[in-house]
Amino acid sequence: MPSKNICVLVSYESGNFNEYWEGNYLRKNASIGTLSRKTIITMAAIGINKDLNAYISLPYIKTASSEPNGGHFAGAKGLQDIAIAFKYRTIEKTLNSGDLSLFTTLSFATPSSNYLSDYMPYSIGLGTSEFGIREIAKFQFKNGFYAQAMVGYFWRGYTEAER
Repeated sequence: MPSKNICVLVSYESGNFNEYWEGNYLRKNASIGTLSRKTIITMAAIGINKDLNAYISLPYIKTASSEPNGGHFAGAKGLQDIAIAFKYRTIEKTLNSGDLSLFTTLSFATPSSNYLSDYMPYSIGLGTSEFGIREIAKFQFKNGFYAQAMVGYFWRGYTEAER
């Protein structure tokens, strides 16, 4: 993103499921029926200079059962985890056969509200902080084709069971 530019994104996602994997076994949500999850993500990307961008995001999530379950499960809604990230272009080099770019991304996310993390599958998040570092390499050939590779490490904290 060019320096001193800001890009704002508002995204909406909706999904339903009535099965989930537990190890090698595909389970059916017999007691809760079909679960629905709706997400509104707001994000801003800011060009700090020609090589450094900052990102901040905050999702709002609502979960519910789309089938009657006797009132046992109410679903959850609220703000999930606020995330901030910095992406830096460490290398930009033109070679005989194309252009090489290398990017480093540092990210941090933490819960922005006091939601129940162990209320799965209704929980709106994992309820823990996360730190990540990622390295992205891209080679753009002169004929238009490109190759891209990524390696990263993510550390996630621990959450507490409310029961």
